[in-house]
Amino acid sequence: MSKLLGMFKTNLEVFASKHNQEIWKNPEFCVQFQDTCATIGELSVHIIKVRLVLKHWNGGLITLEELHQQALKGKRNFTQNISQDLMEAIKKLKALGTGFDIIPMGGTYLIQSFLVEFNMDHTVGLQLAEKNCCVTVSEIKAILKWETE
Repeated sequence: MSKLLGMFKTNLEVFASKHNQEIWKNPEFCVQFQDTCATIGELSVHIIKVRLVLKHWNGGLITLEELHQQALKGKRNFTQNISQDLMEAIKKLKALGTGFDIIPMGGTYLIQSFLVEFNMDHTVGLQLAEKNCCVTVSEIKAILKWETE
């Protein structure tokens, strides 16, 4: 976790350094930047903690709703729009190359927290599992028209 937080801090410092003049020229932008850093930073810490606690149980995939519930267990009272705040924090974590990603799944989102890029085969498998509550290799082979090697 300290490695991920270190990457987050470093990249945030690089951004602030690169855009230093723009940030300080505009007082309104400066306040927004500081608020965003505080909110996104704190949420990012919660997201990483949830990942560490639940990775053995969920393998690094969690629905946005479950992440929302877990984040609310934290000590801080977040805004009413926490789902949007979580999405923004995950996008920031993704930009840092930490293995986080957002995967649209039906009417919800899955949050991926491991360093593997999903392809269409992965997505189809997850959609089948979501629809049928389970999936077999033969079902995936049939739908994706895989040939037996």
